[in-house]
Amino acid sequence: MGKLRQAVVAAALILAPQFAMAADMLPPPPPLDPPPLRGSVMPEFSGWYLRGDVGVGAVKSGEWSVLSPTVPTPGTTLQENIRNTSLADSPLWSVGVGYAVNNWFRFDLTGEYRGSIVAKGTYFGYQNSLTQPCGLLTTTGNCVLYQNNYPGNISTAALFLNGYVDLGTWYSITPYVGAGVGIARNSTKGFTDSGVNVNGTGVNQLGLPVVNANANLGGPTGTVAISSIRDRSTYSVAWALMAGLAYDVTPGLKLEMGYRYTNFGTAKTGLIDCLCAQTYDGFKVPSLSSHDFRVGMRWLLGDPGAPPMIPQAPLVRKY
Repeated sequence: MGKLRQAVVAAALILAPQFAMAADMLPPPPPLDPPPLRGSVMPEFSGWYLRGDVGVGAVKSGEWSVLSPTVPTPGTTLQENIRNTSLADSPLWSVGVGYAVNNWFRFDLTGEYRGSIVAKGTYFGYQNSLTQPCGLLTTTGNCVLYQNNYPGNISTAALFLNGYVDLGTWYSITPYVGAGVGIARNSTKGFTDSGVNVNGTGVNQLGLPVVNANANLGGPTGTVAISSIRDRSTYSVAWALMAGLAYDVTPGLKLEMGYRYTNFGTAKTGLIDCLCAQTYDGFKVPSLSSHDFRVGMRWLLGDPGAPPMIPQAPLVRKY
């Protein structure tokens, strides 16, 4: 019994420091949260972002028309329209600020400017010396064609409120669709009025005067000198539909490439200051629209909240 008691006491003396060291050790730190998925609105960002876009638009319009019909000379008939219209492509720039509500929906407010669009149209006015319209090939009375060219420029500044739906992220690429509504300021600048008057006895299939049903054009009766058309700005409701792709360049920077259909409303010119010492109403360009192709960047703004907690290292006892 004496030897057994001595062995138990010796074992207790040897193991006591080990139990004391185990009691002094801290529990392991809690596991760290997994990193957020790329393409989502991550905790380190507040949801606010800035954006900038550049692009080019293929511009179209409805049928041009005079703002008010010209009053013909008493006892005569006047038919008029504007044909052979064209609009050149235009560059565009936009900047804006937005907010991402969640991973699926965001909206932004953007201001944009569409560069000067080269525009051209030709006015055709057919005036009969009698009360019947100018007929095809032959007509009763004298048929005079007033052919006036309208070259000039149209520019647009617009403010849009846009909403987008992001359709999920695959390999850092997020497709989206969106729509916008706003107001556009369409400005006409530098338009002029010039052309010729042609005298005939009828009109051919191209709408040009002829003499006694012959294919030859009637003779010119005078040349219309270049007259200025006053500049004018018009406000219209604008709207847009869009779709595209966003790519995560970095967690806080996204590259966007997209298509947008935009309708800017109507542009109108000012009065025509004829060199004949008279003024005439100008014309309007309705349903200005554009098929836009844009490239832009979106910068996510940082969250001003508290910095993330740094896990503490385990305590190690030194001997």
